[in-house]
Amino acid sequence: MGPRNGSDGRDFAVREHSAMQAKLDSASEDIYRAEVVVPVAIAAVYVWLVSHPEIGPPWLYLVPPFLAVAGGLRYLARLVYVRTAEEYVRRLERKLRARDYPQGWEHFYQGKLKWYWLIRLAFWTLLIGATSYIATAKILCPEMLI
Repeated sequence: MGPRNGSDGRDFAVREHSAMQAKLDSASEDIYRAEVVVPVAIAAVYVWLVSHPEIGPPWLYLVPPFLAVAGGLRYLARLVYVRTAEEYVRRLERKLRARDYPQGWEHFYQGKLKWYWLIRLAFWTLLIGATSYIATAKILCPEMLI
């Protein structure tokens, strides 16, 4: 069986490239939403815990680190997906690119913003570390004011 469309599969590659770009956009939006929603949820939990100190044991302070770890794991899962999808798009771009046309976005982008991902990793690491520190301190010293 030959290529799906066109003599060299070019039509399939063009459709696949468009679909993958849409999936990458969606994954990037998902990462951004997590970076907003998780800290807001953590802040809401802390506001509730501080405003209701008489309710519940100190171990409730483990909820924010749990949210931070869950958000961080979600970030890592999406990062792995995005990196894999980017590589696939680069392969499609190599197949589609004619010699006299400019590079595709993934080829241009490759390696340009490596700090972008490291900053996001640092964000999740600090969020997990800070919430874990507060939980540990509150469990070990329940009378501590936060």
